[in-house]
Amino acid sequence: MNRVYWADFLLELPDIIPPTVDLVALTADYQFVVPDEEEGEDEEESGKNRSASMDENARFFEIELKAPLAGIGSSIPELTQITAGLAASDNFSRYFREIPAPDINPMEIDGAWQANIVLRCTP
Repeated sequence: MNRVYWADFLLELPDIIPPTVDLVALTADYQFVVPDEEEGEDEEESGKNRSASMDENARFFEIELKAPLAGIGSSIPELTQITAGLAASDNFSRYFREIPAPDINPMEIDGAWQANIVLRCTP
């Protein structure tokens, strides 16, 4: 079985997320895949011809962030730093190789712009 030790991820996040970005939420799951045993298998046959099923969305690491934004069309340099940090991390890259484009929602709050970012990494 391939087990994820979440404490390693949590210890590394402060080095990946810049101080100007707020972590709003973190959600993660990495289901174990346990092979189904077929009825009538004897001990010699156990381990052979087993099937395992897992929901495609059962393994993910998702962070929701708030980052400062200069204006509605401006870029978010911190986002490049975060995705590069995740890709360079041994912990993250071992389990979550896919770092797709994040969902970015710009908002104006009290005259200042901020970006609400959701980044979902998958195996």
